[in-house]
Amino acid sequence: MFRIRTARPDVVYAAALPEMGDMGRSCASLFREADGRLLLSVEGGDLSSLRAAVNSYLRIIMIAEEMQEVLK
Repeated sequence: MFRIRTARPDVVYAAALPEMGDMGRSCASLFREADGRLLLSVEGGDLSSLRAAVNSYLRIIMIAEEMQEVLK
């Protein structure tokens, strides 16, 4: 699990949520915590699929956050 602090958690959550779910060998869930942080949970069938899934989901969240700066 990863706890992610972002300036606009609602925007990042809405942007990343459609990408979450079952991807065959891995799956991920994203939650909003009461303190405004996001909680990313990733599961994989093996180490390789887990590593790939973590990289993918963290990148999706990072891009969602970076796009906020571009759109300002």
